[in-house]
Amino acid sequence: MRVSVMTFNIQHGVDYKRRRREEALRRAERERLKDQTSGTKAPPAAEKEDPSLIDLSLAAKVIRACGAEIVCLNEVRDTAPGVSDPCFTPQVREIAERLGFGYFYFGRAIDIAGKGTYGNGLISRYPILEAETIPVPDPAVKDEPAYYESRCVIRAVIDVAGRPLTVLATHMGLAMGEAKNAVRTVLSLVRPGEAAVLMGDFNQLPDSPILEPLRSVFTDAAERLGPGEMYSFPSDEPDRKIDYIMTAGPAEIVKASIPAFVASDHRPHTAILELG
Repeated sequence: MRVSVMTFNIQHGVDYKRRRREEALRRAERERLKDQTSGTKAPPAAEKEDPSLIDLSLAAKVIRACGAEIVCLNEVRDTAPGVSDPCFTPQVREIAERLGFGYFYFGRAIDIAGKGTYGNGLISRYPILEAETIPVPDPAVKDEPAYYESRCVIRAVIDVAGRPLTVLATHMGLAMGEAKNAVRTVLSLVRPGEAAVLMGDFNQLPDSPILEPLRSVFTDAAERLGPGEMYSFPSDEPDRKIDYIMTAGPAEIVKASIPAFVASDHRPHTAILELG
């Protein structure tokens, strides 16, 4: 039985091309005003987020074009009780509905005060039999010059035409301590002998020693890619690989690719698995 899987950091559905165009226009305008004025001016006030920049149809189109059947989504938003913000909607559900997928799950990593929630998502053509969100422990000491953010791992079991597939979906932190904790958490969730796929934005390059413990258990789909085919970020001019699909147990990687779609700031990473 073969199944197509994908990991895709959608940056909460922001239209990457439009955002880049608008940022370039704002920079040009600031330079123009700078040339026309003299003296020291106060920095511009922080701009309010524009909900029209969020276009979930772009992510849905990419997923549909790739033919993915099980998808890990990173940087997705959802609502929170008692809060209403047009930039925070149930994005996992909305993308699943656009695709006609009957199964979805949102894994909350953090609450954003006064706005909503944020984390990872999973959508599937196949039934999700069980799913849970496991927090990644924050480092006890935060002494790195890096941005810290609480993370999580989704662990789900999906019924792929009668074959159970364990799916682990995560988005690792930028700080080394966070990433190490994420690796330990993932390894604690793998059960011997089960078919499993681990997907997500790891924020680590392939030669990172932090990923070595994973490689002792999982096979990296990048082994099916050539050196020039691995890069996934940034999507318009990719120069590094930080998005991964890895398998363990009776789940063989038949094919892998990183298609050249520019919808989010990341390219999607896809693979076809053969389930034993």
